[in-house]
Amino acid sequence: MIKDSFEMLILEDSDEDKTILERGIKKSKLPINITWATKVKDAELIWNDKKFDIAVIDQNLPDGKGLELIHIMKNWSDDKTPIIFMTNLESTILKSNATQNKDVYFLAKSEPLDQFIDLLKRLILVDLAN
Repeated sequence: MIKDSFEMLILEDSDEDKTILERGIKKSKLPINITWATKVKDAELIWNDKKFDIAVIDQNLPDGKGLELIHIMKNWSDDKTPIIFMTNLESTILKSNATQNKDVYFLAKSEPLDQFIDLLKRLILVDLAN
């Protein structure tokens, strides 16, 4: 069965970054429904309550680090939901730690928005193929 839309959780506390992501997704015309969270605690509750096709996680948040949440999310019932880990920090160590988890993709916020949209399109195509 082909999906009409995809559910995406975005954990981002910066209003500016949220606006940029939202505009990019709308402009792409991808059929994505976004659920927003600004804190790790809220994202955990939402993640446990709803099934998502894709998640976007920021690193530096008011109540924790996104990387810690990714490790928790990936340990819950061997979850295979793709996660895009985005941060302003362009650290190879951070990138390595994030992508050691299967289905986690690293993207620096300094990268053009088109790269984010291209990655979303690839993840949606993979989802449709399965």
